[in-house]
Amino acid sequence: CTGCCDLLAGLLRGSKATGTLCWARPYEWGIQATTSFALMELLKAGWKLAAPADAIPGGATGLPIRRL
Repeated sequence: CTGCCDLLAGLLRGSKATGTLCWARPYEWGIQATTSFALMELLKAGWKLAAPADAIPGGATGLPIRRL
């Protein structure tokens, strides 16, 4: 969800640490549904992202998300 993305981005932002975030299904309900903008913020913070092709939210298909 967007709330989790903000928290997770903050963990790596400004550090030399790296991390990989994998998910099976995005959070798709309500106002905190996972968005391509939230995923972009994770990428900018230094996270590598990986998910099954059918678990990548619409609008995020062009992002560098490794397909599982």
